[in-house]
Amino acid sequence: MKILRICNDYRINRFITFLLFGIISYLSLSPNVYTPIIVKWQDKLEHIIAFVTLALFTCRSFSPTTSIDAKVTLAILIIVLYGSLNEILQSFVPNRDPSLLDLIADIFGAFLGGMLFRSVPFLRDIK
Repeated sequence: MKILRICNDYRINRFITFLLFGIISYLSLSPNVYTPIIVKWQDKLEHIIAFVTLALFTCRSFSPTTSIDAKVTLAILIIVLYGSLNEILQSFVPNRDPSLLDLIADIFGAFLGGMLFRSVPFLRDIK
């Protein structure tokens, strides 16, 4: 069960969090990212899934001595600020436009990820 111990190490989760911030930044600030459209509102679903994942790993990246409420609050605050900055920066990227609906999807994903972290016990098992 060594792999579980590695996955539950907050430092590994912190590394994954920074990796996710980098991947999301790259994808959202690249001028020509093509995604085939499969379902209506796919763009918003992609935002929600990305930010739920980001929120979960951000919550898991804090020290185990930090309270659950503080982890969730800080994670949501960081991710909402990040999502806002990301949308502003998109206005300077060719072929990209900032979108209030994208920001709302980001915020919803951050809150959903925070609530999942708070309500699912095995997600909080960090050492």
